[in-house]
Amino acid sequence: MGRDGLGQYGKLGGRCVDKSSDLFDIRRCCRLRVATDKCGNATLTINLVENTRNELPLQRRAQRSSRYQKGQAYEGDCRFISDQSLSQVEPERCSYTNLVRRQVATHSYRKFHHKESQNSVLSQHVVIAPTFVKSQIVNMSKTPIFLTGATGYIGGAVLERLLAHPSVGTFDITALVRSPEKAKLLETFGVKPVVGSLTELDKLAALAEQAHVVFECADSDDLPAMEAILKGIKKRHATTGDVPIFIHTSGSGVLTDNAKGMYATDTIYSDLNVEQIESLPPTAYHRNVDLTIVQADKEGYAKTYIVLPGTIYGIASGPLFDAQISNRHSMQIPALIKASLARKQGAMVGLGKAIWPSVYIDDAADLYIVLFNSILANPDTTGHGREGFYFAENGEHTWYDISKTVSKVLAEHGIGTDEPTTFSTEELIKYFGSEDFGNYGGTNSRCRADRSRSIGWKPTKTKADMLASIKPEVEAILQRQSDV
Repeated sequence: MGRDGLGQYGKLGGRCVDKSSDLFDIRRCCRLRVATDKCGNATLTINLVENTRNELPLQRRAQRSSRYQKGQAYEGDCRFISDQSLSQVEPERCSYTNLVRRQVATHSYRKFHHKESQNSVLSQHVVIAPTFVKSQIVNMSKTPIFLTGATGYIGGAVLERLLAHPSVGTFDITALVRSPEKAKLLETFGVKPVVGSLTELDKLAALAEQAHVVFECADSDDLPAMEAILKGIKKRHATTGDVPIFIHTSGSGVLTDNAKGMYATDTIYSDLNVEQIESLPPTAYHRNVDLTIVQADKEGYAKTYIVLPGTIYGIASGPLFDAQISNRHSMQIPALIKASLARKQGAMVGLGKAIWPSVYIDDAADLYIVLFNSILANPDTTGHGREGFYFAENGEHTWYDISKTVSKVLAEHGIGTDEPTTFSTEELIKYFGSEDFGNYGGTNSRCRADRSRSIGWKPTKTKADMLASIKPEVEAILQRQSDV
């Protein structure tokens, strides 16, 4: 026992201090559990432990309150927040059996001395940082969120939903955008824009470091950008103790084969089948990035979640799209339409027999929010890391189904016949950049969104809606071409 009566611990503002690291260390005094509900309120339960390791069933619930705007965040007993500094609090001893507790108010502290009996329970409201930021000024009414891809198809739809979220008032949303003009427009929506690109790795890392929640909706295959984001997240964890939430956009392309449109596979993946997903080769599309993200979760500095949509369809709508900030159109079906228009005939890869899942843009974007809400409300039961893959699908189609519908719509406009023909190798290279990329539209990718549905996701649009969406896509492309 040291001369201050605290053994290996020093004393600072009534908080336990590990002298060797000079960091507040609540874990050596207490058993700690933090849960956050869907509205962003953090609940802290602490079980104090004696030197003899007999538990004292003192429980505290600490709930964030919007009336505390800014304060100094510290680890320690309740990691409390106040507008006053620790220097205004008399130092008191903090040991296993003599722990100082404070009820925090805006301009005063009320001090309590721990003498409760073994069966006593004390509930008190203490403002805590949901991100557990140590020794820095933070806005306690806001949860910092960083989003990439805000001007894109998926990212724009996700941002629309974050801005319409019931707890949007507790969000501090930052978005990385390339266009200064779109950045100015985003400001009018209450978003903090940062002009930059995924190639600016230092900037990307710095933005990720500042966020408790990261939505990556820009690129499924940019490994350097992903490593930069994870670098920032890891630094945040190392300096604050926070374990950020990272929601990444991958795709069901990770499941693809080399069918070239000639056959349908019987292999169907479930997002609840961890071993099946882990059997995917590291050379599969998106897989190198996905594995890097899962490793971050395994190392413990982030909780990671990967959303894997199938063929996303539908012309996106909403204020961000109306303001021409975000892109309204998907990639796969419009690319097939454009190639068919260029050759003046609907087309397909091989015989079009391969099968893919499809999902409506609004249903896909809803999954991100359902997942986000589930993470906040049920952090222990919402799968993450190797159990954090979430497919987005609501039905399947063959590539022939799409090509046939494209051909019919083009024929209605006097372009070609209503029966698709097969792309030649030369055409695949001409219209898609390479034979391999062209054959992507002839691969199989079959999956079931069992985990996604288990957390409450309820997609509404089906294959019939997907096929019906093709005509307005064709007409939108024709209109744009005529406007040039």
